Amino acid sequence: MAATLHWHSNPLFNIEYAQQTGQLFSAGIEGVMVMWAQSTFTPAFIPRVATRIVSFTVSGDGSQLFVACSDNVIRFISATEKEIVGAIVGFSIGSVRIVENDDYE
Repeated sequence: MAATLHWHSNPLFNIEYAQQTGQLFSAGIEGVMVMWAQSTFTPAFIPRVATRIVSFTVSGDGSQLFVACSDNVIRFISATEKEIVGAIVGFSIGSVRIVENDDYE
């Protein structure tokens, strides 16, 4: 079975597939994570992740996303809750700070 999936208006930087859940994830310049359900090919969105998503990876079970953003922050996203749950900010030599969701924003 073939399907054409379209949502992004700009080039993608990353596409990942979570085999256990059958979901396809995509992200790019728009700063939005898009989750595609394999059974319906319907997109679900996690908006306003960052101004630009540079790269991401998905946990083996598809429940967590680890997103590298152009603002030099790695964000941890719950795919099931569709929200940012934490972040690593302030990358520089010898300086990394891990924050909880309440401290972020």
